[in-house]
Amino acid sequence: MNTGQSVFLERPAVPAFSAHSCNLMDARPSPFVRSAWLAAALLFGCGGLSLIRRGYAERLAASADANDVEHALRLAPENPAFWLRRADLLDRELKSPADALRHAAELNPFDADTWIRLGLDAEVRGDYAQAEAHLLHAARVSRRYQPRWTLANYYFRRGSADEFWKWARLSLDLDPEFADAVFQLCWRMPVPANEILARAIPPRRAVWRKYARFLLSQNRINPAGDVLKRMLPDVEPEDRDLLLEASDRFLAADSVDLATAAWNGLCGGRAVTCSTVRDSGGMPLDAAESVDVLAHGFAWHTVNSPGIWSDLHSGAVSVEFSGKEPESAEILWRWIPVKSGQRGTLRFEYQSPDFAPASGINWQLLAAGSIAPLASSPWLSNRLWTEVQLPFEVPAGVDLMRLRLNYARQPGSVRLQGSLTVRALRIELAP
Repeated sequence: MNTGQSVFLERPAVPAFSAHSCNLMDARPSPFVRSAWLAAALLFGCGGLSLIRRGYAERLAASADANDVEHALRLAPENPAFWLRRADLLDRELKSPADALRHAAELNPFDADTWIRLGLDAEVRGDYAQAEAHLLHAARVSRRYQPRWTLANYYFRRGSADEFWKWARLSLDLDPEFADAVFQLCWRMPVPANEILARAIPPRRAVWRKYARFLLSQNRINPAGDVLKRMLPDVEPEDRDLLLEASDRFLAADSVDLATAAWNGLCGGRAVTCSTVRDSGGMPLDAAESVDVLAHGFAWHTVNSPGIWSDLHSGAVSVEFSGKEPESAEILWRWIPVKSGQRGTLRFEYQSPDFAPASGINWQLLAAGSIAPLASSPWLSNRLWTEVQLPFEVPAGVDLMRLRLNYARQPGSVRLQGSLTVRALRIELAP
């Protein structure tokens, strides 16, 4: 309660800071407080100096001047990166970086790259025992690809076959993104293809895919087939592109059996929709096919020609002619695997309500690589659905034929205008 009397507060024993004074000593703190303030000032001061010193050393170490790097090492001799920088400059000057690399390895013993550099430097100097020890140590401190790949190279250069195969396989066991370098080195070893597959290629599907693609790119057809045989019993969707490529490459190399195996593995798996091929019995040629397989392997190949449009769909083939097509044109075709001397029959139904009798369009069977038909159907020209049977016999030595729908304008006739539809197309082959 305010009684009207003035109230005076007692001054505290410890002097308060004045708003008009910034002198810490005016506050006269206790000796303990003064010591704490001094320690904090020294701590922050030393930390700031340390940051400045470190930044300055890093700028020196980034220099291309060897003297600057030496200065950086005097400021921070405990930094392994600075020793590696010194090693780089020594390499550039064609001087041995061994001492600098050893310092870096002592400061950071788990850096595999430093041990690899030490090993390669020792190899250059002819100290093979030390080189091997350093490279093996790199592989112990790191399970990454680079130490294993470096050891495979080292043992290849040293001619140590058993150790080479060991480390090549361990390298591929990691499924490296770019494995072709390992495959190439394996093929430089004087061993047959089956030994490479057995000793270097791990049983990993991703590696099999990469190895098969490598072999196809090198036109090593039979070894590629051996790899694919391991994959065909259980085809996965990820195998689709490889099997399509393999089918094409095998057919181009006249390896019909391999092409058939790859194609049937593809069609029998979960990758795409397509018809398997058989060398006897019936073979439907009008079944549904995924867009992905068209123009590959044993699927239909369409040929783009002006004025002609073809449509492939389940159960039928439709072709439209504008009247402005070329004088002759191959419209679509597909491979048919056969046996030498085998007999067969091509069967189909067709309707072409707009064509004149000499339409110039028919189905033809040709031996692979030949331009002369072995068998040709009559001209396809009938407004009613018409069934056709075309018997044929495979010549001796032929194991692959081509079935094609072909157009050639006949003398005295006009170009075709209208449509053709073919259904129930199949080929029957005797055993």
